[in-house]
Amino acid sequence: MLDLDIDETSWNVADCSYLKNILMRSIRPIYTELDNRTEYKLHVRNNPSGPKTLYDSTRCGYTEIWLQTNEMAVYPKQITYQMSHEFCHVISNFRHLQSTSSRNGWFHESICQLGSIYVLHMTGDPSDKAYLDSDVTEVREGRQEIQSIQQSEFGDWLRSNENRLRQTNASSGYERTLNSTVALKLYPLFDLYPITWSLVPNLPKSESLLEIYLKEWMLNSPPDKRYLIDLISLVLLGESILD
Repeated sequence: MLDLDIDETSWNVADCSYLKNILMRSIRPIYTELDNRTEYKLHVRNNPSGPKTLYDSTRCGYTEIWLQTNEMAVYPKQITYQMSHEFCHVISNFRHLQSTSSRNGWFHESICQLGSIYVLHMTGDPSDKAYLDSDVTEVREGRQEIQSIQQSEFGDWLRSNENRLRQTNASSGYERTLNSTVALKLYPLFDLYPITWSLVPNLPKSESLLEIYLKEWMLNSPPDKRYLIDLISLVLLGESILD
C-alpha cells in the first residue's frame, strides 16, 4: 500500500491531485514489482534543500521526502526524476543500510539513479527520455562514458574506479556521472527483467568490495531469484558469482 501525504503549503500548484498523479507515476513502475508490498507512508514536500530522503525524520509514521523544483516547464519530468530516485532509497531500507556513510553508498546511489532512468523510460513519452539526455547532466555524461568503454572492458573500468567511488558519500558528494554510468549499464537488464526491483529491499548492510557485496546480496535474496544477482555481476564485472 502506498500512502502519499503532500505538504500542500510548499507546492505552488492549484490542484494537488495533479501533483499526486505525477508522484504516483514516479513510484508505481517499481512498486508493482515488489514481492512484499510493505505499506510505504511518504510525506512529500517541496524544499530548496532537496531532493533527499530524511534519515532521522518521520512525521506521524511517514518517511519525509524533500523534492526541489522551480522550473514549471519541466515540472512533471523533474519531479518524476527526483521522486523515483528517492523512492528507491526508501525501498532499499536506507536507514538499515546507512547509505550516506557506507563505503557502498555509491552502489546504492547508482541503483537509485537507475530508478530514475527506468521510470522515465517506462512512461512511454519520448520527451521523458529526451529530458534525461538534454536536461540531466550526469545522465548525458554517463552515456558518453558508456560509449567510450568497450563492452568487454566495463568490468575493468569499474574495478579501476571502485576505490574512488567508495570514498564518496552524501557529505563529500557522490560521483554523479560515474553513478549514472553504472546505472545506464544496468538499465537494459532491469528493463528485460523488471522483477529485479523486487531484490532491492534485500540489499545487505556491508562494507565489502562489489564482487563480495554482490555475493552477499545474492545470499540475502530468495533462492529462485538469485540468478538475477548473477546477471548483475555478469553485466558489471563480466563474471558469474554462482557456485
